[in-house]
Amino acid sequence: MGTVTIRGGTGEPDQSFVFTEAGALQLAKAIAGVVNKNTAINVKLYNNGGLFKVPNSVGALVIDGNKPVSISAAAGTKKQYVVTGKLGADYAMAAGESMSIAGIGADTIFAGQTKLASNTLVAAGTRDVIDLGAGAVTVTEAGTLAHITGGSGTAIIHDTGVNDTVSTGSGAETVFASKNGHYILGSGQDVIEDSQAQGASDTIDATGGGGYTVFGGTSDLITSNTGLVFQGGSGSATIKGSGNDILLGISGGSIDFQATGNATYFASGGGDTFNGAAATGNLTLFTSGPSATGDVLSGSQGNDQFIAAGNNATLTGSNAASGLDDYLFVDQGPTTQTVVITNFNPANDAIGLIGYGAEPAADEAALSGATTSGGITTVMLSDGTTIQLIGAPALTSSNFF
Repeated sequence: MGTVTIRGGTGEPDQSFVFTEAGALQLAKAIAGVVNKNTAINVKLYNNGGLFKVPNSVGALVIDGNKPVSISAAAGTKKQYVVTGKLGADYAMAAGESMSIAGIGADTIFAGQTKLASNTLVAAGTRDVIDLGAGAVTVTEAGTLAHITGGSGTAIIHDTGVNDTVSTGSGAETVFASKNGHYILGSGQDVIEDSQAQGASDTIDATGGGGYTVFGGTSDLITSNTGLVFQGGSGSATIKGSGNDILLGISGGSIDFQATGNATYFASGGGDTFNGAAATGNLTLFTSGPSATGDVLSGSQGNDQFIAAGNNATLTGSNAASGLDDYLFVDQGPTTQTVVITNFNPANDAIGLIGYGAEPAADEAALSGATTSGGITTVMLSDGTTIQLIGAPALTSSNFF
């Protein structure tokens, strides 16, 4: 079962415990004790099935017994706290700010059903079904195998469970992903945060036509057909689809880019790995700034552009015979960066120098000091940059632009 934390009021401590069937009454009492020290909360035990209309006077409701219950909350702004037991309950949250604490049963909960609704929901059951509407909702799901469906309102969804499915709607939703989750993004402006401690091995389907920002975790699979903004995590991520994406690396992170659309990638912190060998669009790839650990960046089957930003790097251009690759070097001032280009094709590829002086004098200066030995052509630039072209013959002025 998930761990539930009840936040204390001003000056009061929080209370956390593992939620179990036996803990339902304990949870209700904890709510009554710490939510608001200045307001008495009426705790009611209900152990019959059928429809139960929650009076406005009830602050905490415990559902016990062996019969399914359908709960109708009172309208208004009074907070309602509901704890369900082992069989679960159907619960339509009141339009006022309210909170439902769902127990170990399979609960069906409707939250934020009107634009004026403002609901806070904590669920800890198994196979909970949570439907969000047009209101503002904050959801924490700590159970397993839950299914959360977003609506047209704004939502913050904290998924701390396992094997959950979240389908966002047309509203602006922020989802904090968990482990082995499936996140299906809708037509709204969504933010997926998968870099928290439990975010791992998630599947993110970003094909609903909205605008998405995804912060990656570990071993994620992302599919996108719109302009995705992706911040890589410390682990690996695989990205598929057809969108024109902006990808941000992180030190030690790895991205396997297999999409058909174009993309721009920015390495960050050193030790970044980007593999675009299975991609068919055109890529623009930036190495990171100076770092103790070099980057490894591989282009696509299209036309790629590499920009050396100061770090040691191994660059592999297009793996298609017709691919046209450009390698840009910007004067870094004094630097010791070494950039290795593994498959420079003199017939298609070119080197560009920015900030090294007027053309063609800057190109001629680079050519004059170039050497070829053992199948490696080495070019030394005036700022200290070393370029090594593996398997390339001696360069000519036509290899610069």
